[in-house]
Amino acid sequence: MKFSITRPLEDLAATHFNNQNDYCLLAPRSLAGRIDPSLLTNPELERMQLFRFEADRERFLVAHGLKRLVLSKVLQCHTHNIPLKSGLGNKPLIAGGQCHFNLSHSGNWIAMLLSFKTQIGVDLEEPKPSMELPLALVCHPDDRFHAELQSPAQRFYASWTLKEAMSKWDGRGLDRPFNEIRLEPMADSSYRGHHEGVIWHARHTVLHDGTHLAYATENPLMPLHMFLS
Repeated sequence: MKFSITRPLEDLAATHFNNQNDYCLLAPRSLAGRIDPSLLTNPELERMQLFRFEADRERFLVAHGLKRLVLSKVLQCHTHNIPLKSGLGNKPLIAGGQCHFNLSHSGNWIAMLLSFKTQIGVDLEEPKPSMELPLALVCHPDDRFHAELQSPAQRFYASWTLKEAMSKWDGRGLDRPFNEIRLEPMADSSYRGHHEGVIWHARHTVLHDGTHLAYATENPLMPLHMFLS
């Protein structure tokens, strides 16, 4: 998974999102100072102000500013008029079903996945060195991984992000026990997840600072990877 397209944030409004493609956008938290808070709705601004730490407010601003910039462009509407509704597990959806999106943020990163074809889920996790890894709660006994994931910590965070993305696909989230989802590595460096007859197709990567990123769908997905600078 390589972010081969780099686009300045200010050019996003002029970007054409072709409905024949899918997109994975990655943005650093440092963009918060260049996102106009007026892009967000009043309820979103109120939620943002509830965060105690500035880093949390910045992640929220970048995530929801990015959401509104991209979706208003795709749907050709004002940033405050995006027709959002809540689905299963309060997962945000577009009311008319013209496209599907999902957000995640952790540490210094924000990710947005956009598809015109299928429901999607994305997850980011910044490893916490002092955290005791609850392997039994996350890993299935028969999980298998690609060879580049050598250490127990790498496999734990890969498992966590892949399974979180799979669970966010339909909004069930943590209601689906991660240790009951079995991971199977595929020849094209992707993964398949198996649980109670459901099969997901997923991809995973580790960013340069060690943060894990994964996304999942019900069908194989090859999105364009765009880094916002």
